[in-house]
Amino acid sequence: MNNIDYTVAVRCYTFNHAPYIEDALRGFAMQKTTFSVVYCIVDDASTDGEPEVLRNWATNNLILKAGVNGGYERTSYGERYVGQLKDHLSLFVIVLLNENHHGKKSKLPYIKEWYDVAKYHAMCEGDDYWIDPLKLQKQVDFMENHEDCSLVFHNAYIEDAETKTRRGIHKIYNKSRYTPLSHIIRDGGFIPTASIIYRRDLFDQFSEFPQKCPAGDIKIQTYAALVGKVYYINKIMSVYRLVPTSATHIIMKTAEKYVSHQNQIISWYREVNEYTNHRFEKDVNEAIVFSEARIIIALREYHKLWNPKYYRYIWNKPLVVRLGILVAMCGLGNVSNCVRKYLRH
Repeated sequence: MNNIDYTVAVRCYTFNHAPYIEDALRGFAMQKTTFSVVYCIVDDASTDGEPEVLRNWATNNLILKAGVNGGYERTSYGERYVGQLKDHLSLFVIVLLNENHHGKKSKLPYIKEWYDVAKYHAMCEGDDYWIDPLKLQKQVDFMENHEDCSLVFHNAYIEDAETKTRRGIHKIYNKSRYTPLSHIIRDGGFIPTASIIYRRDLFDQFSEFPQKCPAGDIKIQTYAALVGKVYYINKIMSVYRLVPTSATHIIMKTAEKYVSHQNQIISWYREVNEYTNHRFEKDVNEAIVFSEARIIIALREYHKLWNPKYYRYIWNKPLVVRLGILVAMCGLGNVSNCVRKYLRH
């Protein structure tokens, strides 16, 4: 089983996503590809019943593979299920950790044997999901035909987890195109995490890249833009869920945590600037200015936005949001909560 060279390894880290994880699994199972894929789902010791959801799904849906590294086994780090769906060429590896590993500098020993040999890596967190059965095929086809491309992404719906309604889509581009580093680093969550697929061999030196970024996906996106080209496919092929209990949501709702997060981002930008010998200093400085503007808005110190260096940040926003900022800058009121959620991206 492990002699197969998987073209794509999909990494799905999940914690307390019991109500959502089956949507992610269905998104994986629907994929139609001409190449082999290994889906690595790692539950980080969830406490909301998610491990049981994953056990049941594995038992009911997977043909467990026999062998030393297959089927069901108890390991030093937890339980592991390895198997395939009926009439499905791709492999599923489901790991249930005994203890929470978040923040630990682990080399992922529980999926290393598959993850380290795949040509491409894809990402999807447990509360997000894919909706296009040809998502991976479309992305891999492009990368196979463009060897200078390091990462491919696409658009996504934004869904409210509580109401199960879609609020819209990520504001990216209106056509397929290459993406400059400046857009990736200045615009925060510009690339939906569940849309990412990147070329593994270009990340051999990734461990030497500045690691203290508080957002791991932005770190991957930035590195990819430094070692190759990043391409956007203008199709909606996944869903990003707004989950009230997610770390991102908690940070966004708490001004103190949000400001701390942005200050960490700024510090990391400066490290990246040193790492690249200031080759992208203009882009990095603009990204820092954008983060500073977000901090000003979070602290409601709107008068500080009259500094001309923040004008591009303001102009980059939709018209209604721009008007809201100007009203607040003139001291005529606070930016509404509805508008502020756009300002923090």
